Amino acid sequence: MYQKRYKILELYLSNFKEKYYLRQISALSRLPLRTTQRLLNELEKEKIIKSKMEGKNKYYFLNLQNIKTKLYLIIAEINKTINFIEKYKHFKSFLKEKIDACLVVFGSFSTYKADINSDLDLLIIGNGDLPYYLLPYKIHQIKITKKQFEKFLSEGQALIKEILENHVILTNHSYFVNKLWEYYEKS
Repeated sequence: MYQKRYKILELYLSNFKEKYYLRQISALSRLPLRTTQRLLNELEKEKIIKSKMEGKNKYYFLNLQNIKTKLYLIIAEINKTINFIEKYKHFKSFLKEKIDACLVVFGSFSTYKADINSDLDLLIIGNGDLPYYLLPYKIHQIKITKKQFEKFLSEGQALIKEILENHVILTNHSYFVNKLWEYYEKS
């Protein structure tokens, strides 16, 4: 049952301030309309999501005043990672290793359109050595410091925007969501 909740919350992971109406959420999350409506009512009751009427449509958006919302978003990101490693099994052994940096997959892998010949686009936030030898892919890495990530995020840098649109966090989900939370609180 909670899996379906996270399918809805995943819609907001690229933009915490996004607003969607009921049919949009149903279509994008690929959930039946009645199920979507029930889940939205539950999330609204828990104050995870708020709603507002605009014209004939009721729009749903994240309640950024509720700390529980942030925790649900972290779980939604972890849920995406679980789905990702089920599709791309090579990452299971890779993620067993100790990795200090925040790793974010973007590009064709994050949209599940990659094959064995695809490059793995990887944003590395922070320091540390990575066990690339465990992955059979050609790796295109972008390595930045945590300070640079925060700066690029606040400046609305194009690459960061692209990554936010379609991404899968492999490690340090809390760090990533916390930085986005701080960014959206300020904007």
